Amino acid sequence: MVCPYNNSSRKLFEEGYILDVGRSCEISINDIVEMTSLADFIKQRQFETEEWQVYVMGEIRYQDEGGADRFMGFCRLRGEDGRFRAVDDPDYEFQD
Repeated sequence: MVCPYNNSSRKLFEEGYILDVGRSCEISINDIVEMTSLADFIKQRQFETEEWQVYVMGEIRYQDEGGADRFMGFCRLRGEDGRFRAVDDPDYEFQD
């Protein structure tokens, strides 16, 4: 697995957004895959027939109640049942 970072990361919250302790927030993450050529359709077929895998990777930075800046990284792998589960790799699953 290689992280395909591309400098176009998106922020999901506005700067200064405060989420109260103990509260959760659901954020929809989606993207568009454009298939405009035969090569694009062939890649889609490879995804289905060659058992390619889907990962969701990210980083969460936050400030705790004491004012300390903290962060965690995560990587989830999509299973056959459609659920995403944490990978067992400290390079992708970590916290400070």
